[in-house]
Amino acid sequence: MLVDPRSLARIRGACVGAVSAVVSVAAHGLAGGAAPSESALSLLIVVCAAVGVLVASAPGATSGPVMLAAVLTLGQVIGHSTLWLTAEHAHAQAWTPQMLAAHAASVGVAAGVIRGAERAYRRAVSALARMLPVFFTATPPHVSPVHTTGRGPAPILDVLRAGGTGTRAPPISV
Repeated sequence: MLVDPRSLARIRGACVGAVSAVVSVAAHGLAGGAAPSESALSLLIVVCAAVGVLVASAPGATSGPVMLAAVLTLGQVIGHSTLWLTAEHAHAQAWTPQMLAAHAASVGVAAGVIRGAERAYRRAVSALARMLPVFFTATPPHVSPVHTTGRGPAPILDVLRAGGTGTRAPPISV
């Protein structure tokens, strides 16, 4: 079964945004930066969510492994720069070898995991598409034939003529 490319793009965008945020915080700490403040984390979440939305909005443009690695790298650079700009203490923006190695390794690992998640999603959706029709086959409802008496509107007129003197009237106080 063919999977809608927009749903795969949404998964890819969410993963790229989340990985960008997590790896940015980890690499920031590895580079000697202090723990980010709440406002810095809030801004990081907004920025990385925006990166994820941009990835999700271009389903065909980011589907290849090279483009996926490129947007992961871009997301991490943007995220790490956000943390650097909002740092409460001054530290150099020098890209240390440890930080570059952490970013490069995380790009490779994250790209592989995201591609695996997309493949698993395709298989799961295909399996569900094959199983659901078996479990939920709709049987036509049983409709009994309508029997008419041939009298027309007479039963309605009988009810209207009966008035309120039948058993449905309020009780009479004695």
